[in-house]
Amino acid sequence: MWPRLVKRCIAFLFLSHILSEDGLPLLLTQTMFSPTGDGRRSRQVRYLILILAWLVYDAWRCREITSESHTKAAANKAEVVRHHDVCKAVMDMVCPYDAEDCEALRRFAPVVKMSRCLFAKGARLWGSKDYDETLSLESNVAASVPTLLQMIHRGEVEGLDGFVFEIRASPSVPGDLSSDLEAFAAAVRRLLFTISNMDPTGERSARKAYIHDRAWHFTFARFPIFVTTFAPCYGPTSSRYTYGAEPESAFVLLQPEYSFLRHDLPADTPHTEWDNPKTIRDRIRVSFRDAGQAYDIPNTVHYPASEHIVKALVRGQQAVRWWESSDAERFLTLTQSERQALLDARRRSPTKQGATPTCPLWGLNSMALF
Repeated sequence: MWPRLVKRCIAFLFLSHILSEDGLPLLLTQTMFSPTGDGRRSRQVRYLILILAWLVYDAWRCREITSESHTKAAANKAEVVRHHDVCKAVMDMVCPYDAEDCEALRRFAPVVKMSRCLFAKGARLWGSKDYDETLSLESNVAASVPTLLQMIHRGEVEGLDGFVFEIRASPSVPGDLSSDLEAFAAAVRRLLFTISNMDPTGERSARKAYIHDRAWHFTFARFPIFVTTFAPCYGPTSSRYTYGAEPESAFVLLQPEYSFLRHDLPADTPHTEWDNPKTIRDRIRVSFRDAGQAYDIPNTVHYPASEHIVKALVRGQQAVRWWESSDAERFLTLTQSERQALLDARRRSPTKQGATPTCPLWGLNSMALF
C-alpha cells in the first residue's frame, strides 16, 4: 500500500510541475501547432502522456487488487464457515446436551437461590451431563469434561461464571453422601483426578505431589480455577449447605479466575470490616455471618487452597485432606496401561514361597483387588 501511495505522490508532483507554467491548453497548442516546435515543451507533453498512462494503469491495477481481495475474503469466509460447521459437528457429538438446561443445574438451583454469596443469583452457569447411575463416577465426569473445556475457553468473552458437576449416590459412589463426609471427600477426589487426567495440557494439577502446599492451585487447560463443593452432609450452619436440594446429589462448582476479575472482586485479605463493610468481599463475609453460616477465614493470604475445597462439617475442625486415598483406591484410579505395568512388575519381583504376592509400590494385597 505505502509504495503505491508514494508512486502516486511522485506522479502528481510531476504533473503539477508540468502544468504549473502555462497550463494544459497552452502547452498543447504551442507544441502541436508551432511551425518550429519547442523541444522542452515536447518533452513535457511526452511526460504528461506517460504520467496519465501510468495513472490509468494504477487505477486498473487497484481495481484488480480490490477484486482479488474480495475474492480472497469470500474464500476465507467460506473456509471459516466450513471450519465452524466441522467444529460444531464434533462438539455436538462430544457435548450432546444443553449445558445451560440440564439436571445438574436444576438440582443445584436451591443453592444458587439461597446462597448468601452476593454474586450467586446473577451467575451464569453451565452444568454437567445428566448423571447415568449405571456408569462409574469417572465415566460420568469424563463425559462432561469436553463441555467444561468449551465453557472455560468461551466464558471470559461470553460472561460465563462457572461449571457445576453433579455427583449422584449410586453403586459406583460408596457411602452416604447425606451423612458421610469421608465418602463425599473420596468422590470429590475421584472427580478432580478425572478432570486432571483429561487436561489437554498434561498438567494434571490435582495429582501434584505438592497439592498440600500453599503454592498449589487447581488448573485446567492452563486456566486457574477456584473449586467449591456442596453436599447434603453439611448442616444449615455451614456455608456448603445445599438448602434442601436433592438429597442424593452433591455438587462441585468450578469457577475460572476470570469470573472474579469480571465482577471486580478485590484482592483477598484476612481482614474484614465486620461492623462497617466497605468492599464486596466484606459484604459477602458479613452476609454469611448474619445467616449463621460464618466460615473460617485464614489469617494470611498465603494458605493451602486444597484445604478449603472440602470443608469440615463443623467450623474450626481439622482440614479435610480429600486428596489422600487408600492404596487400593490409588490402584483402581490408574489407567489400564499403568495397572498392567504395575502387575507385570509384581509378577517379575521374587516372593517367598507361600507368601501372598503384594503390589511393589504400596504393599497392596493384590489378591483383594479382584
